[in-house]
Amino acid sequence: MARYTSVKAARQSKRERRCYRCARSIEVGQPYFTADFKTGRSGFTRDWCADHTPRPSEMTQSEYRSAAYAVQESIEDFLSTSGWELQDLVTELESAAESVRNDIVDALHDSAGNFENGGGIAEELEDRASQFDDWASSLDTAASEVEGLIEELGDDPSEEATEEAREAAQRLADDASMECPE
Repeated sequence: MARYTSVKAARQSKRERRCYRCARSIEVGQPYFTADFKTGRSGFTRDWCADHTPRPSEMTQSEYRSAAYAVQESIEDFLSTSGWELQDLVTELESAAESVRNDIVDALHDSAGNFENGGGIAEELEDRASQFDDWASSLDTAASEVEGLIEELGDDPSEEATEEAREAAQRLADDASMECPE
């Protein structure tokens, strides 16, 4: 994964700097973040305004890792909002698992199928697909366990029991999110 640099004040440049996330122009004198990516003999640069610190999904050139990091980030973003409900977390985890299967596992299977003789590369891609499918299963398991917490609360949950269930649910979601294969 590339590293980014924090620049205190943008200097005059021949190229126009725009935030990779919000596309806002970065003017001379404004602070920003920048990262250089190398691809063979050439490379490219991505810039972010001071309001948007680069996220892991934006710092990799691998489409699979980018999608995996994006799933982790969506779970982290959801958990960082205030006032989320347990049922909403179940939906978020199920959506994350579906995204992993549709965006990553299927793409890895397709890539492996593109190799006629198979060989080591196809096997490696199939192994990666299996690892990501296992991660999706752990996200589904976490969603089921959160549903179990909802059932335990019953119809008339106390504020203390609800808070304990939210903390347990957050731990489950964090643990499932961190099981992402490298």
